[in-house]
Amino acid sequence: MLDFHYSDTWTDPQQNLVPAAWKPVVKYSSLLADSVYNYTYRTLEHLNSIGLLPVMVQIGNETNFNIMVADNNDLEPVNFARNVKLFNAGLKAVSDFNAKYGKQILTMLHVALDPGSASTWLSRHKRYGLNYFDLLGLSYYPQWQGYTPAELGNFASSLHTNYGTRLFVAETSQIWTRAWNDNNHNLMSKMCAGYPDVPSPQLQKDYVTEIKRALINNGGAGFCVWEPFWVSASNKTLWGVGSNWENATFFDFNNNLLPHSAIEAYGDNNVKVTFEVDMYGAGSTAKGYITGDFTDDGFGHWQIIPMHQAAEGSTKYYLDTYLCRNQTGQFYFLSDSTWNSRESINGNVQDRYYNINTTEDWMKIAKDFGQQ
Repeated sequence: MLDFHYSDTWTDPQQNLVPAAWKPVVKYSSLLADSVYNYTYRTLEHLNSIGLLPVMVQIGNETNFNIMVADNNDLEPVNFARNVKLFNAGLKAVSDFNAKYGKQILTMLHVALDPGSASTWLSRHKRYGLNYFDLLGLSYYPQWQGYTPAELGNFASSLHTNYGTRLFVAETSQIWTRAWNDNNHNLMSKMCAGYPDVPSPQLQKDYVTEIKRALINNGGAGFCVWEPFWVSASNKTLWGVGSNWENATFFDFNNNLLPHSAIEAYGDNNVKVTFEVDMYGAGSTAKGYITGDFTDDGFGHWQIIPMHQAAEGSTKYYLDTYLCRNQTGQFYFLSDSTWNSRESINGNVQDRYYNINTTEDWMKIAKDFGQQ
């Protein structure tokens, strides 16, 4: 995927500055559109000549408001007619290139909006003659978007039904820790809605796996985790020394790949595992909690995770997570969020063991609290 920002720096909902070379024509949308067309077309020609042609091209980055403005104070109100002229120039450049060279590069527009606002954005631009494009890209971060992967899937379905456009999650990530590895401010600290507020590599994996499955099941096109390699380093960037993102990468603070983090979501070796416990024998005030090697915080420490009550008044509690086929490990249940509330199994303090030895996509491990 090649992402044209059409700027001399990063663009996002708070900034979308026109390149300095195009600033003299920023108020002349037809001339600016001509620049967009030629720049896009010639870039693709160059990449084609050196064997680096992309599979898809993104026309703009997080284009919630006006694009290619002279000053960020001009981001709103949105001039849909101007936006459409500029989007169409980029889209036509890709279309013309495909026609001349016999290629099939896909096109994508990209916003950082919730599903309702993204639908409104799309419908308003279409009223002004927005050309066909293949994919609507979406930025989906728990820090700024408060909906679930299931709701994302519903949006993918409605988008495909109403507009014939497939959803591509162009940017997403979930933290695996709230710890810092440098003095540079980390941008994300929130967990996704509906997830335990206990960051871990496993819950990062669960989040991305649920996004993947929601898209597959609802006509979506794909996803891209951003930015899993932005580990802490000593070099200076636009945002200071270090990283704003080391707590959301695929790596620990020694730059080693985290075991069972979101990188495993890219594969097809995952099984949805439901851990269930019946707390009937633990007393009327007991609730279900679980800990195990899959709750590791990324630093070698197990964490206590609250489980979901199966139904109001039920004594059964469950936790869904995604483990790898043939993965083995240890866990146990607790009746509270404290370590001294762990179960004794038939009178003995001991761990339970799991073995994901199934060819199916789902496996259930159900136990009675304190019973083998």
